[in-house]
Amino acid sequence: MSRPSRRRETSKIVKVPPGVLTGLKSLVKGNEEAIANMLDCDVSEDENSKAVDTLVQKLVDCLNVNNLNAEGLLARFFGADMLSTYCITVLGKSGKGKEPVLAARISREWSKPDFSPKPDHIAVGVEPPAELEATEQIQKKKKQKLSE
Repeated sequence: MSRPSRRRETSKIVKVPPGVLTGLKSLVKGNEEAIANMLDCDVSEDENSKAVDTLVQKLVDCLNVNNLNAEGLLARFFGADMLSTYCITVLGKSGKGKEPVLAARISREWSKPDFSPKPDHIAVGVEPPAELEATEQIQKKKKQKLSE
């Protein structure tokens, strides 16, 4: 009787859903420099749309190499500041929480079949936009009214 092989099965390349690809593109847009530094690649010569596509492909490769899903990639490799700002400005969701919570919130939105980022979303970065500050002030006023 022969013995089973001890070789490890090679990990299969997982096809990334279209919503996740769209989400990754919307996350990369405006954060090209930070993500390029994180991935240790140079996209300075590329034009903007080509740089976004290059970085998205590198993130997909990272998903496959590390055997992660979108939530795992976001929680493991992205900071809370970037994820929080993305949640608020692009998804219109709460930006509260640490990396795993924000990653779950984002991946839940990306998994929806009709996911598309806001067409007028601005470049996402660590610095919150003035629109965000106005939203926070409105939320504070609502909380004050409820506590009275």
